Amino acid sequence: MQFQSYNFILYFMPLCMAAYFCGGKRAPRAGRGILTLFSAVFFAFAGWEALLVLCLSALPDLLLTRLLLRTREKEQGASIEKAASAKRGGEREAKLLLLTGVLLHVILLVYFKLSHQLPLGISFYTFQQIAWLTEVYHGELREVGAKDYLFYLFFFPKITMGPLTSPSALITQVQDEKRCSFRAENAAAGIQMFAFGLAKKAVLADTFGSAVTWGFSSLSTATSADLI
Repeated sequence: MQFQSYNFILYFMPLCMAAYFCGGKRAPRAGRGILTLFSAVFFAFAGWEALLVLCLSALPDLLLTRLLLRTREKEQGASIEKAASAKRGGEREAKLLLLTGVLLHVILLVYFKLSHQLPLGISFYTFQQIAWLTEVYHGELREVGAKDYLFYLFFFPKITMGPLTSPSALITQVQDEKRCSFRAENAAAGIQMFAFGLAKKAVLADTFGSAVTWGFSSLSTATSADLI
């Protein structure tokens, strides 16, 4: 599903916004769950295979996040006498967990790159997954769970084409209860930003994208004037 398609503008986005504000008004976590569900539906339009790869790649992170958080809790809970040794041991364990996660995602990305069968958005969400594990490792994300991770990973505005966002910044925004209730000024600002971004994509990105695609496919026949 493309952001400029009628299905997205007339059906998906209004339904998503209505469901989010209705659910988020009661509880912020409910709002995040609704956004995650709609994001999965959005991604499924690219094919169930792409959604399956995304879900499978998320499983190791759920386990690694839990282990990293537990490691940090052990360090903080150690007695004064054992604090130094606990910190050294915890740091080694945390580094190993982080390295494991990074290697898993890099190997998965390289595999699909070499097989020439890239699932939708894998280049973007691979780096997002690494960013999540890195922030958990550094203690920038502490009180987070599986729902927070899945929301960050699946969030549809950025999963297919970016931009790469800081996990802690995005989670902090959606935890703000003021953002979970409908406000006319926020809706107006959001629609304005969406319209401006859509215009840039339709007028600039798609136009120049077609030219760039033609250029790369015609390198053997194009003249220097064509490339300029």
